[in-house]
Amino acid sequence: MSYVKPTIDENGVNIPSYEDILSHLITEFKEIYGSDIYLEEDSQDYQFLSSLALLYYDCCQAMLLTYGNISPTTAIGSSLDKLCA
Repeated sequence: MSYVKPTIDENGVNIPSYEDILSHLITEFKEIYGSDIYLEEDSQDYQFLSSLALLYYDCCQAMLLTYGNISPTTAIGSSLDKLCA
């Protein structure tokens, strides 16, 4: 699967995977700095992009959880308690 923007549609929330986000960031980085830039797992730039991808993915997961907590059938924890109170 390739990178897709996070969206909410009639089917629910669609978010990209961590791997798709990282791949997209690497592609964009190479477009900016050139395709000959060294971006293997041991490089500082790769580690930085990996950290950014994880932050972005965590935000997507938070969006997914927030969307799920709107309905009593999909809510969990204290959000479910508040909806059913």
